[in-house]
Amino acid sequence: MVYKKSRFTRFDKVLVITAAVVLVIALVFLPKESFRLMVTTVKFTQAWSHILKNGELNALIAEFKESNPTVNVKLDNDGDVIAVETPQADAVEIELEDRTEIMSFINPLFYNIDLLQSCGLDRPPKTLDEFVAACHTVQKTYPGIRGIVFSSAVYQDITPWFWAAGIKPQYDGEQSIEKIDWTSRSALVILSFLQKLGEEHLVAEASFVKSREEKLRAFTKKKCAFFIGSAGDIKLIREMNKTLNFSVSTIPVPANYNGKSIFNVSSWNVGIAPESDHKAQALSFVEFLMKKRSALAAAAGAMPGDSAVTTTNSPEDEIERKARILYENSDIVRDYKLFSNLEKTAAVFKTEIAKMWRGEQDAQQTAEALNLATGTP
Repeated sequence: MVYKKSRFTRFDKVLVITAAVVLVIALVFLPKESFRLMVTTVKFTQAWSHILKNGELNALIAEFKESNPTVNVKLDNDGDVIAVETPQADAVEIELEDRTEIMSFINPLFYNIDLLQSCGLDRPPKTLDEFVAACHTVQKTYPGIRGIVFSSAVYQDITPWFWAAGIKPQYDGEQSIEKIDWTSRSALVILSFLQKLGEEHLVAEASFVKSREEKLRAFTKKKCAFFIGSAGDIKLIREMNKTLNFSVSTIPVPANYNGKSIFNVSSWNVGIAPESDHKAQALSFVEFLMKKRSALAAAAGAMPGDSAVTTTNSPEDEIERKARILYENSDIVRDYKLFSNLEKTAAVFKTEIAKMWRGEQDAQQTAEALNLATGTP
């Protein structure tokens, strides 16, 4: 049998060379996003940029990319992976798949060290009576300064006083809610204390300031001596007033309380948007973030979201380290899990306590109104 040599015409050569040139141009000049079969882009919606300002967030994404070269993470408002803050997220009922807690923030008492020392006070108040006395001392020494300022964030400013006093809510399973009797003796002690703050003009005004930022601004401009805030506020205060000499402490308690310190806790959760088209890739990023809990917490001045996670990293900031120590030596309450309707409960607290501060009702009447509004028998 005779084999015929195949004919490779000049036209065939031109086609091959043209195809090679087109391929080279595509590889060099087309953006990587064009190769959709090679790389999947996962969009990440977050509000961590204000607490991870030193490049930690970008470094985190870059580290994920190294071990997951086929997944690109892009910061975007319409995310596949979404980071949410509780209790705010629970109030608007954000539904996420594979939701997990990444980092937590306690709500301690913030105090201005220089202001207290100039008034002859060598430490922050430990009891409710000491707190009232300290506020009076500050205002007598500096008539233009109030003792404490409250924001409209009830779960950060108001309810922590109740938990600090030893009222320990009981959770019945994951969803069922144990009602709080606000007319109980322990709850009335705190309501009477809050009433005194209003009656004796120790709050910045007989109402709530509008926002967290306004509260921080009052503190950093030395218009108040105390406020209850998130440990995450430490970084913000540092930015707003770099020379402010302040610290954090436990929330004052009734004189007869000798139990363990108790803090209310807010947290950041991450999860996958139900409508995401890239759930497998999104899950790989969520699982990566779970492994980085300790490092993220240290960078944010927070605590790892999972109490079972061993804390291998400590915050560099001295006050953030103090907050971590307070957390590790205290019990915690997640009061956003107690109420079926967070927005309604917060509105009720603000309305009834503002009435008390204006002298329209006393602590007992406020307690009865809270019971009626929150459905407590």
